[in-house]
Order: sequence, then C-alpha cells, then structure tokens
Amino acid sequence: MQTAGEDKKSKPHRKAPNAFVVLAVIFLVVFAVRPLGLIADLHPLEAYTDTGVHSFVPYDIESETRREHFRYSGRTRTFTKYMVVYKSDDGHEYRWTDDHEYSSHTEAEEIVLRGTPVDKKVFTVADGSYVVDDTDQTPADYIEHAIVTNGAISLAAFVLLLVILRPWIKRNFLAPDAPVWTADRVKQGVATPLMMAGIIVAAFGILDLTYAFDALLGPFLPSRLSHVLFDSPAARPLVIAAGIGLFALGVRWGNRYGSSEDAEDA
Repeated sequence: MQTAGEDKKSKPHRKAPNAFVVLAVIFLVVFAVRPLGLIADLHPLEAYTDTGVHSFVPYDIESETRREHFRYSGRTRTFTKYMVVYKSDDGHEYRWTDDHEYSSHTEAEEIVLRGTPVDKKVFTVADGSYVVDDTDQTPADYIEHAIVTNGAISLAAFVLLLVILRPWIKRNFLAPDAPVWTADRVKQGVATPLMMAGIIVAAFGILDLTYAFDALLGPFLPSRLSHVLFDSPAARPLVIAAGIGLFALGVRWGNRYGSSEDAEDA
C-alpha cells in the first residue's frame, strides 16, 4: 500500500521552464523573427534597376557610442566607433557607409583626407530608395544573398528553439499523461518563471545593460519609442519597472493559482 508521500513521488516530474529558459526562448524568438522581417522588406526583382558601377569618395565620418559591461568588476565602459561615409562623385546623390570600424576619429579622418575612390554598384528601387553593393553583384544576387543569409539565421534560431523546448513540450503536451492546459493552469505554471524573469530583467536595468534589449527589440519598434525605451534617461527606470512588474505578476498568479511546483504535481 502506497502512502500519500510515495504516491506523490511516483508521479512524473513535470517542470515548468525556468527563467533562464524563458529568457532564452524570448531571445531566440527575436533572432528567428527579425531576419524574416528583413526578408519581407525586400522588393520583387523587377523593382530593382541596375544603374552600373559608380565611383564613391570618402567625405564624412559617422560615430556610434557603445557600452560594454564587465561582468566580474561590475563596471561599464563607454567607447565610440567611427565609420567613413562615402558619396558618389559622378553627380548623383548616392551615399554609402563603410562597415569597417575605426577606434579613433583621427584614423577615420585620415581615410577622408586621403580621398581614395571606391567603386560600387548601385541598384535603384521603384519606391525611390537604392542599394549599394559590390561591383560583381546583380539585383538577383543581392536578393538571393539576403534571403539565404537571413533565412539561415532564422532557421538556426528556430531549430535551437525547438531543441531547448523539446523536453518540456514532450513532457507536457505529447506524453500519454500530459496535463490539460487550461488558462488557470498556464498561469499557475508560469508564475515562478515570471518572478525569476522579472528579477533578471530588473537586474539588467540596475546594471545599465538596456542596450542589450535595444539591439534585439529596437528594429521592431518605432524609432521614437525605441529611443524612449532604450536610449533616453528614462530607459533604466522603465526596464527596472518592467522587471518589477513581471515579478509582481508572477507573485500574484502564484498566490492566486498556486506555485509552479503545484502545477508539476497536478
């Protein structure tokens, strides 16, 4: 005869995904969806016109300020990278920014003063925009490269997402004794992960790591909203508040519907 304790131990152990898995899933979903958005932004092949090779000369410098957080010391270092902007010297108004980064303004300025021309091919688009690419590329090559590159990134993220979630999906949805997932049970199961995720998100704000969210979520948001959430002085308080909100929601659901441990044993 089994006791209540023995009966409880004999039940399959179903764990709700912990906070780190939840955060990994969020990041992977972003990495999986973001490239698809870039593919969706491509125009049909007939919308591109190959205008041939144009000569570009360096004429300006762009700067980008970044922050690097040192995990063990807790310090954050701010540094600036410089990039050279080129413009066509054949009467057109084409612009192109070299993705090579310089650590100082002086290095980039030397390139501008040297004025060495660079040949690039330009594809104009029906909507008035244009694409600057290498001289040996065609519009078809450009579209194919964008689809293959972004598609591979998206596919890899989706595959890794399935690998991470496979044990949890199998245990909670495909097993013969898988539970019936009602709305209340979902809230019960995610209560603890929400609390842990809230702590981590708030920690990101406290440690001034909001730029990590900007890199992942910024492209999906309007520029003004992205600035307010990630680049403005209010960014850190907003991220901290979001973390506190997640934690409070997890506590509320845990108190109302039970803990994730209860969901595992149900």
